Amino acid sequence: MSRHVLEINGKVLVVGYDPPLQTYFGQVWVDIDNDEEPEDWFGLLPKELTKVEQVEERLGFSLPSDLRIKLDEDRLTAPAPSPLQKMMINAIDKMFPQAGSEPEYRETMDN
Repeated sequence: MSRHVLEINGKVLVVGYDPPLQTYFGQVWVDIDNDEEPEDWFGLLPKELTKVEQVEERLGFSLPSDLRIKLDEDRLTAPAPSPLQKMMINAIDKMFPQAGSEPEYRETMDN
């Protein structure tokens, strides 16, 4: 799993790529040292955010270009999910159905 931290507008932003879930994720912290939970946390479900642009939409601003490139590299060089991870992804999909996990979407994403 990749993890990149930057400060923007007095908040701490943590973004990265989660290979087993095949999704980008992000956390927005007001005070990362003292807060127990982030202000916002997304990319928790399988294939929830498959493009850097989707992360930027959730944040409401563009990421620095060098970070965008690094996030793309993280996704492209990530190992494929193991058979056990695939089983877990399918179990999560059944427990938490979402728009991005319908079978027809899965088929296009897996090709």
